[in-house]
Amino acid sequence: MIKVLVLGEDGPTLERINGIFAIQHIRTMVAASHEEAYLQTLDRKPDLVIIDSSSQKKEAYALLDRLRTNVQTLNIPIVIIGAKQSQDLELEALRAGADDFMGKPLHDEKLYLRTRNLIDLRTRLSSSVSLIPENEKVTSKDELFLKQVMDIIERNLDKVEFEIDDFVRELGYSRSSIQKKVRTLTGKTTSNLIRDYRLERAKQLIDQNAGNLTEVAAMVGFNSLSYFSNCYKIYFGTSPMRTKMKGM
Repeated sequence: MIKVLVLGEDGPTLERINGIFAIQHIRTMVAASHEEAYLQTLDRKPDLVIIDSSSQKKEAYALLDRLRTNVQTLNIPIVIIGAKQSQDLELEALRAGADDFMGKPLHDEKLYLRTRNLIDLRTRLSSSVSLIPENEKVTSKDELFLKQVMDIIERNLDKVEFEIDDFVRELGYSRSSIQKKVRTLTGKTTSNLIRDYRLERAKQLIDQNAGNLTEVAAMVGFNSLSYFSNCYKIYFGTSPMRTKMKGM
């Protein structure tokens, strides 16, 4: 069963979130404090964390930072809930490392769909970026390296010419070292890892109705809609247009 950890002091909001997820057979775990939320995340490894920043914003963002800098929790999707709908608050949350932001009052279906999409994306990336063959031993350094790689890809997502040299500049490793380490940890070449990540993010953007297909393609670094559509169909087994129509 999918597990979601929720931190918040707003009773009605907690009840509402619990009700939304109960209908979808998602287990909700509630933390009473920021420290408890951190410890529960370490111990119970939820599929997603929701942090209500309405009343204790500073503490909420401190928790977000702790979860993002711990190798045991850095890949868990995190949604920040704000006191109101605000583009400034949303940008602040995203810049701080949150995967998504929603302001109050919450929209039931939107909250469910966004959290489900984040969990699905994490699941697909975990298998497609598949960490380590079973006979390989994973270390915290390996996990941190992969986190850095994925962060670099995300920051350069719309850059058409993004390539191995960008990793070299940011990570300080040689080209051959990066290529070998990425291949060992994911079973993919660096270029295939970048391509697959772009496509996973494209699907998420389409599901969120973030723009038309040409705009989405550009957001994830494709300057040709036909090439993007072809790669998407090969990867997902369906066209981006069908994905978009399905979500309407």
